[in-house]
Amino acid sequence: MAQRPKKTSNYVGKNRTNIERYIEDFDKDLKNIFNYLSLQPKFYNQAAEPNLRDNDWAFWLESGTPKYYLVVNFNSTQVKVELS
Repeated sequence: MAQRPKKTSNYVGKNRTNIERYIEDFDKDLKNIFNYLSLQPKFYNQAAEPNLRDNDWAFWLESGTPKYYLVVNFNSTQVKVELS
């Protein structure tokens, strides 16, 4: 399981250097959060199997049926496993 991103931004004053440092750290925080969220699974509820990006994974509920799947894409090879 992925670790939560660490917060680096702490606003400590009003001078220009502190504001610039805060903005740089805040930008790092946003990038860390985006990277963390991109590792989380997606959930699909649709009739057709979803097409995933490389090294992505998702849970898929095939609409109209009670079937659940784990779908994984490893280096352009997508596989699915039916869950019970």
